[in-house]
Amino acid sequence: MARILLLEDEPLLLEELGGFLEEKRHRVTAVASVAAFREVWAPGRFDIAIIDRGLPDGDGLDVVAELRASGGNLGIVVMTGRGEIAERVSGLDRGADHYLVKPVRLEILVATMDALVRRIEGMPEPRRWVLETVGWKLVPPGREPVSLGGYDFAVLKALMQVRGRPVRRRALIAVLGEDPVDFNERRLDKEISRLRRRVQAQTGVDLPVQTAHGIGYVFTAECALKP
Repeated sequence: MARILLLEDEPLLLEELGGFLEEKRHRVTAVASVAAFREVWAPGRFDIAIIDRGLPDGDGLDVVAELRASGGNLGIVVMTGRGEIAERVSGLDRGADHYLVKPVRLEILVATMDALVRRIEGMPEPRRWVLETVGWKLVPPGREPVSLGGYDFAVLKALMQVRGRPVRRRALIAVLGEDPVDFNERRLDKEISRLRRRVQAQTGVDLPVQTAHGIGYVFTAECALKP
């Protein structure tokens, strides 16, 4: 079974492919636009992404390039009506594992999914930090989980959802349900310093949350959010 994120803007095809893949025991999240794709995407949440090219709000190859640049073992399949040799080469150059031209025979799609699952399972799992959203636990690579309070969980979730990109202090304060006008930013700094010390004391490893001077904080390591 693979966790598949399916991006396709044709409603009937989206429904058909999603239902077919679920019949094959895959877990499918189906979306019809780049914006909806980005709402549900998070590093480590999916094993395979199936991406159409001609979308209402962008080119699927731009999405492919972004996903490949984010690292990890994600399998990427482009599925499109553009079958010219130059288009296929461009798709593979941008980072796709497979480039399938519509109409795609369902047995070819299944074989492609199976091949990607074998590749992914054969690759070493990245040493990533995992935030368990049920139970509020942070699991460092190769270490025991750290139980989190509400503030710590909210801050880490906001940072890990956009791993590698700084989150402004005011945005983190808002995530905590506080008013950025009345909440002292130094209190946020102290809370994060306390969390760093706690993770280091319990696990022996440093929490990869760095200060983005003049902006806020950034989570710098490979990470995933899991239920």
